[in-house]
Amino acid sequence: MPIYEFKCDKCKTTFEQLTKENKNNSTCPVCGHQSHKIISISHFRIKGYTEENGYSKPE
Repeated sequence: MPIYEFKCDKCKTTFEQLTKENKNNSTCPVCGHQSHKIISISHFRIKGYTEENGYSKPE
């Protein structure tokens, strides 16, 4: 299941939530009001031998 990040409209709390479907709204766990999905930075790295990431193939 993907992890989505939400921000509350009232208390401005940011939280993550595991969801099965792609929801745009959720309920804030702190105050219980409506929150909306925000775009956050992804944390993954593509590994391999390329010139862009500074590696060269051993000869």
